[in-house]
Amino acid sequence: HRRGLPDMYTFGKVIGVGSFGTVRIGYHKLTGQKVAIKTYERAKMKDPQQWKRVQQEARVMEKLSDCALVCRYFEAFETSSPRRAH
Repeated sequence: HRRGLPDMYTFGKVIGVGSFGTVRIGYHKLTGQKVAIKTYERAKMKDPQQWKRVQQEARVMEKLSDCALVCRYFEAFETSSPRRAH
């Protein structure tokens, strides 16, 4: 968990909704770079295996971020609230 990281982004409009979370347009506050921010609702994940799959997805995206066919992965973080992860 890296404190303060969510404060580095401005969260914009929703561009997608899934079973456990939401994807929003976002902007990095220092660079202005446009990003997609996927926010998971941990409260909707009743089975611990669901959370493990979300963590695995983040690790896979990080590994694939150098691939020309995949969007660039920047970072993953959890907020101090136990309800959300980004």
